[in-house]
Amino acid sequence: MEAAKSKPAGGGSRDHRVTVAAIGTITGAVIVLGQRSITDIPTVLIALATLGTLWRFRVPEPILVGVAGLAGLVLHPLASQ
Repeated sequence: MEAAKSKPAGGGSRDHRVTVAAIGTITGAVIVLGQRSITDIPTVLIALATLGTLWRFRVPEPILVGVAGLAGLVLHPLASQ
């Protein structure tokens, strides 16, 4: 087996810095979009359910988007009454 290579003391490889930058950018976008779109109780409930599901289970994102969309379609008429 080959010995593991040590990382440079300056903070890692270029690929690592690009990944960190991408994560920061995506996180910022999520915060901005969340602040603009989570404006009422039904969307808060959908967001919390999605967050709990992602935290606990490994569910593909397209499934979550579909289920959240269906929940929105069901809850929208109830919220507008």
